[in-house]
Amino acid sequence: MAQLKVTLTDDNGSELSYHEYLVGEDLSNLSRIERKVEELRPQILSDMTHDLLAHEQAAYKKNALSEQRELSAKDQDYKREFRV
Repeated sequence: MAQLKVTLTDDNGSELSYHEYLVGEDLSNLSRIERKVEELRPQILSDMTHDLLAHEQAAYKKNALSEQRELSAKDQDYKREFRV
């Protein structure tokens, strides 16, 4: 059975996600392959959108936590310096 494999990568080439889709049998010509890919397009786009949003959300949370730690460290330095 034929498969369509989709790998989503970032600008640096790091893999963000990987999906395999079964496209069936009897894909003996380009027209049939194109038709099957068009049928799968909504699912592929949905999966890619989900993966991109999950990746960006994780990166946002990581950055927010890093900024929070940095602010906390600066606050501690301020308190030590001025004995607040």
